[in-house]
Amino acid sequence: MAEEVRRFRYPGPSDPGGRDRGPERGLSHDLLYNHMVISTVQVMGKGQGTGLHHHNDQDGYWMVLAGKARFCGEGDTHYGDLGPMEGIFMPRYTRYSFESIDDEPLQILRVSQLRPVEGKSQARAMDTGNEVKRFSYPGPTDSRARDRGPDKGHSYDLLYNDSMISTVQIIQKGQGNALHYHNDEDGYWLVLSGRARFFGEGDIHYGDLGPMEGMYTPRYIRYGFECISDETLQVLRVSQMREMEGKPGTPGMVVL
Repeated sequence: MAEEVRRFRYPGPSDPGGRDRGPERGLSHDLLYNHMVISTVQVMGKGQGTGLHHHNDQDGYWMVLAGKARFCGEGDTHYGDLGPMEGIFMPRYTRYSFESIDDEPLQILRVSQLRPVEGKSQARAMDTGNEVKRFSYPGPTDSRARDRGPDKGHSYDLLYNDSMISTVQIIQKGQGNALHYHNDEDGYWLVLSGRARFFGEGDIHYGDLGPMEGMYTPRYIRYGFECISDETLQVLRVSQMREMEGKPGTPGMVVL
């Protein structure tokens, strides 16, 4: 099944389109769902959360947008208390739970990388080798951001393993990424501040995105984007790594 470029947005915690997940689990706003990625924003009041569970078909990327979340595991395992712009990666087969622990409602972004089911949760030897990992984004002025040159701005690294790459790109007006493609990753982009213009080949205009608006760019699709606002563009990238299958147009290649 060929995937297409898709736009999505998070309209905020009070939007009536959120799914009611019951009195203990709060609301969920669906952003993206295809054969590679599931993305939602979950909204929870203090004390609401998820029970201890695991997934054997997906790796989970979580980033707190507002409020505070406590992540726990089996027994006395405490993975950490996370505030805004702090996150955690949960590999498949890992048992975990989280709950809202602040008076401010928790708004937490989820981006799950779907993976082939390779056995029951007890089959730990079949895991990818990824580990639970915390990360945080300290903001656009942090000195650890990488300088990507005068045309491309800066990039702050959050996560890198065999399942996902995540960064925040920090770009000033007129800076951006030229037209390009990837044959080993699908891209998930969410604007945190400023405005971005996404474009494709020729006259293709994928859209102008503001805060909490995003774009999914499947592999082999040529795209670029630039900052079009006076305000600094901060755009979160969560790329799903895939096995490389060749260049676009290779005879007999099936683009999934």
